[in-house]
Amino acid sequence: MWPRSVRLALAALLTAALVAVLVLTAGSGEEGRPRAKPRIALPSAASLARAVTAGGIERHMAALERIAARNHGNRAAGRRGYRESARYVQARLRAAGWRVSEQPARFPYFEERSPARVSAGGRSVRAAALRFSGSGAARARATPVGRGCRAADYSRLAKAAIAVAARGGCLLRAMALAAQRAGASALLVYDPARDGPPLAGTLIGPAARIPVVAVHRRTGLALGRAQPRVRVRVDAFSGRRRDVNVLAELGRGRRTIMAGAHLDSVPEGPGVNDDGSGIGTLLELAERMGRGRERPRRRVRLGFWASEELGLYGSRRYVRGLSRPERRALAAYLNLDMVGSANGGRFLYGGRAGAAATGARAVRRLFRRRGVALARIAVGGSSDHAPFARAGVPVLGLFSGADEVKTRAQQRRWGGRAGRPFDACYHLSCDGFRRVDRRTLSELSDGVAVALYAMAYR
Repeated sequence: MWPRSVRLALAALLTAALVAVLVLTAGSGEEGRPRAKPRIALPSAASLARAVTAGGIERHMAALERIAARNHGNRAAGRRGYRESARYVQARLRAAGWRVSEQPARFPYFEERSPARVSAGGRSVRAAALRFSGSGAARARATPVGRGCRAADYSRLAKAAIAVAARGGCLLRAMALAAQRAGASALLVYDPARDGPPLAGTLIGPAARIPVVAVHRRTGLALGRAQPRVRVRVDAFSGRRRDVNVLAELGRGRRTIMAGAHLDSVPEGPGVNDDGSGIGTLLELAERMGRGRERPRRRVRLGFWASEELGLYGSRRYVRGLSRPERRALAAYLNLDMVGSANGGRFLYGGRAGAAATGARAVRRLFRRRGVALARIAVGGSSDHAPFARAGVPVLGLFSGADEVKTRAQQRRWGGRAGRPFDACYHLSCDGFRRVDRRTLSELSDGVAVALYAMAYR
């Protein structure tokens, strides 16, 4: 048996441990869950901007990067990484007190299971399957078909031969369907005007049943002259898939202010700036607004869009599904697509009419007070604001730049390096957490906060 002194020491330790457990239990809710965080005051735009921190946004971005790391390095539409991202966003929104729903969004989907292969005379040649190529294998004689746009171009094509076409004169999709109708077993396409790698192109959607593959210009010309026997193989899925838009609401006003960001990445990378920075900013805002003692005067709705990278399919689906009264109830849409570029700018687009103009004025005032330059930019239909603008909804967006090259004048405004892209990792595997600039993220997220406050709380 231990000495009495040791027994007394052990008893004291056990008593202290029991007290600690009781204290922790008293500070927790049911089943050990932590108490809800205390509510915060949001009496002004400045208070919401202060509540939204770069650190809070970065925690969400880091979570999205971890999701990508578990899913082959991406969160692309139609893949498991996207579905995990959607579940993460929904969980955070519900925990913050928002009303959350899903909306199905269908989109055309293409995925290569292995790289395309082309060989002639037993030697492999450099090749790349066109997006939405059919899957399969062909072995036949190569036959030149000129531009390959019209049925007459295939008049000398033997049944099941492999057509070789020079790009130009019509869409790649039209060439593929013409070759398929003529009975070709595969189509090889080359660009007669360039000596670079095989062209990257798309057939726009799933339609071709035959393999459609791009080859180098010299290869296409040589195959057309010699007409050897060629092997072509494409192993890919081309069809349609479905993901979900994640929607969330706070407040019950008659008019609605909406903000959104796309939830998918490209297949080539994790998409932490494009558009994890927009997603993280919206989630941080949602958590602060959910804890706010003041509620917005207008209904606030957030949209986390599916398959933006494939053609704005999620936001287009949402706008298309709105009734006329629902469209009229939308006072403004605020878009966040890349707000943390490493060599970033401070750009604003839209904000010309209605509530969006109110938001734009609030952003300009904030940047003017802080001595930060803000530049207008035209982004056309390149992001999820475009379907809203076409539907007549006033839009506003903040943007830090993508693969555009920073000028000397922009370097003097914002720092960074002239002659380099705003985001050198745009649509690449290096678009990770370490490549995001905290100062850019902080300034633009503050702009988002004051814009949303001006439109929804005043």
